[in-house]
Amino acid sequence: MAAQKTGARAAPRSTAQKSEKATGVKAGASRMGFEEWRDHIANALYHCVRKQGYAFISLNTLATEAGISASHLRYYFEGKEAVLEYYVEQLCNKLRAELDAYQGLAPAELIDGLAEFHFGPKVSTQRLGVMHEIFALTLHHPRMRQIKAQYDVYLRGLIVQVFAPGGQPVGAAMEAEARIGYALLEGFLQNAVFDKDVKLAETRALFVRTMRDLAGLKA
Repeated sequence: MAAQKTGARAAPRSTAQKSEKATGVKAGASRMGFEEWRDHIANALYHCVRKQGYAFISLNTLATEAGISASHLRYYFEGKEAVLEYYVEQLCNKLRAELDAYQGLAPAELIDGLAEFHFGPKVSTQRLGVMHEIFALTLHHPRMRQIKAQYDVYLRGLIVQVFAPGGQPVGAAMEAEARIGYALLEGFLQNAVFDKDVKLAETRALFVRTMRDLAGLKA
């Protein structure tokens, strides 16, 4: 057998490897199922919003971010707004599933858990900004607004447990306190997005202290 020449060219990359580099789609993407593709496109929407804002995203921009053609994207969604609706629904379902872990906690632990969930080390102001923009977009879309409203009801129901622990009957006063607590949470989240001087760790501590005072808990 002839000896291999030194300096020989490396074997050419496969078509799949070239495609992966060009589009950002993993080589195994062709084996993704229908719902996996929808999740992939929804994730691409998140990254587009993070980079340039929803108003400046075209269908072609979204398709490029997902590593597919616009016509391919239309196989999974009718258009950009349909992707947004899907993303909002998936996001709210995910948030609810994660918040389920805090059900039944004692008031002080629940406050700490809510603070960790919304302002903890795993959260970034950039992520909060994207969520704020996306949730604001639901205002003028009945279906998306309904999805967001259902999530808000769930979150307020969780906050009620701070004021009515152990399955106590929820009176009007407790419900009112829970609404105040929810408004405080929303206000702190918005402030974290728009005030660049605000640190999430400081916001977290302030939220905990304010909620404890509202619930009449000792520091």
